[in-house]
Amino acid sequence: MAWHLFRLRDIVVRECLYLRRAGSSLGEERAEHDHQDVGYVLLLSRADGFVTRDKKLVELARAAFPEKDVFSSLEEVPESYRCDWT
Repeated sequence: MAWHLFRLRDIVVRECLYLRRAGSSLGEERAEHDHQDVGYVLLLSRADGFVTRDKKLVELARAAFPEKDVFSSLEEVPESYRCDWT
């Protein structure tokens, strides 16, 4: 997991640096949000998949772990993932 954490943080830092050099005003709030996203994507390294409506998080997760399942809505989740708890 340490390798994945390093790799994901590197991606976020490089993106922030690129946007700053391109003249974009990257606020502290967005940088903090991106670091929080790293935590969720890091958990994906241990899980089979997850569901989120955050489009940027979906993009980061799919790029970091293309073999994992990332869904942007519950409607996308196949029946094989669903459990009948009754």
